[in-house]
Amino acid sequence: MPYPTFLNNWLTLGFLTAEAQAVMTMRMLGMMGLWPVAQKEVDRMLNEKPAALLAAQIRMAKAISHGQSPDAVIATGLKPFRQATRANARRLKNRATR
Repeated sequence: MPYPTFLNNWLTLGFLTAEAQAVMTMRMLGMMGLWPVAQKEVDRMLNEKPAALLAAQIRMAKAISHGQSPDAVIATGLKPFRQATRANARRLKNRATR
């Protein structure tokens, strides 16, 4: 049985928070030379946020215009941020294991 949307949003926020913290830690360790990161990581760090924000705003506007519930609108808006944090965490973690 799937979780209700509001509970799914809380779980998504929890994962997003944990992944974002892990990404920030790995990037800071990389800047200190203690974790292997690519040179372009600083550029990526700055450029990914506006793109995720724009994607979230567009998705949420579409969800609102289709009359979805507030929980569904929030779930739709969280998706681009979660995708970005998940991808970043995997990429940075895998760099250390190579």
